[in-house]
Amino acid sequence: LTDDETISLILEHEPLSNIMSLEGLRSLQAKVISDFVMRSKGGDIQRMFLPDETIEVNHKSLADLTEEEWERLYIENGLIILLSNEGTGKTYYGIREIVERKDPETLIGIFHRKALAKDYGSLLGLIFQEDLGDNPSLSIQERKAFYGSDPEQNPAILIQSIQYTRKDGSIVKRELGICDELEHVLEELTVLGDGNVYHSKREQYARDYETFLTLVNSCDLFIGASASLSLIQSGYFLMDLPDWERKEKRLLVNHWDYINGMRFSKKTSEAEAIAEGIAAIRNGEKVVFVTDNGTDGSDKPINAIARTIRQILDLDDNELKACDANTFRGAKGANLQNNAWNVFPELFNQGLVALVHSPVFDVGWQLARPERENQFDKVVLVSSNGWTHAQTLIQMFRRYRFTRDVIAYVKPTRGFWLKDAEKDEAA
Repeated sequence: LTDDETISLILEHEPLSNIMSLEGLRSLQAKVISDFVMRSKGGDIQRMFLPDETIEVNHKSLADLTEEEWERLYIENGLIILLSNEGTGKTYYGIREIVERKDPETLIGIFHRKALAKDYGSLLGLIFQEDLGDNPSLSIQERKAFYGSDPEQNPAILIQSIQYTRKDGSIVKRELGICDELEHVLEELTVLGDGNVYHSKREQYARDYETFLTLVNSCDLFIGASASLSLIQSGYFLMDLPDWERKEKRLLVNHWDYINGMRFSKKTSEAEAIAEGIAAIRNGEKVVFVTDNGTDGSDKPINAIARTIRQILDLDDNELKACDANTFRGAKGANLQNNAWNVFPELFNQGLVALVHSPVFDVGWQLARPERENQFDKVVLVSSNGWTHAQTLIQMFRRYRFTRDVIAYVKPTRGFWLKDAEKDEAA
């Protein structure tokens, strides 16, 4: 049965229809999908690869890969998947090296955010989608005719524009395809949240998924890289490739993780964690507060924590910055989101001592600068709502990998996990 057929059967059942509306069922359906995708990896992606297709290393940087390891990893045609944490050089020492060995004439990159797509212009000479077309007077809408459909150009395309890569209904074949942050790219094709949104977007996202699938399958060699690869998302996508069984494939698993060098201090309440962060600022330290609170108008907004810190320490707008979903709208916010590497040193120079944001807003933020003056001294995690998946929190910590001290309050999950936690505490 399809989802809609199942919902129809429920609504036809009188006892159930009296307590559940169509809107309520669709909202419940969307929540089940969201919980499944965001709270489960579905297993280890290594299960998809044979032992002789898997290369396991433990390198602080992929620059340390030996020639013997490269001989096992590199193939001329097929799939090369790189699973390596933030800060280990996946892009520069992994993807760039593979491209240099392949030396293709035609290639295409698929990304989920503008800053990364534009970075590949200087890295590999890809042309960002909004710069395609020879006529400088073309509008962005007019340039969509060139998105990936011109075999003479090597474009960097956002997954949100993948539908424009078809030319007369077909995909232009290329020697090499690249997808950096593969897991996040696929998340853009996963409809979560409101049930009505799920139903209105499902067909569009299904078409985009098929287009992406066809594009990847058509490349002689495809490189997919990510800090996290779930079996239910990236794994399902790869196995869905028409030529998955026939393609030669390699999986590089780099086990190095900067989190192993962090010092974690567990707190028993939100107030205790925030108070310790405030005390650190009073002692002259720079602190980032990460919370799963929402935007203004929600029950627990991010700005509520920011206001508390601001009032207690009497901080001005330069000394404290708070980021929620609304922050990144407009040119100034887009610059902060897409160019954090250069923006944050300016903010520190202007007196920044406290930052408050959600872990879901730091995807792609490159904040791990080596200069001591451009680093936070402490990370304070306040997860009071249980809305953020542990893997998202882990990726967030890696964004602050030069910060050694983490103060954490995580609300115990309800149900069996809470009972296990209570048993552990009793023991």
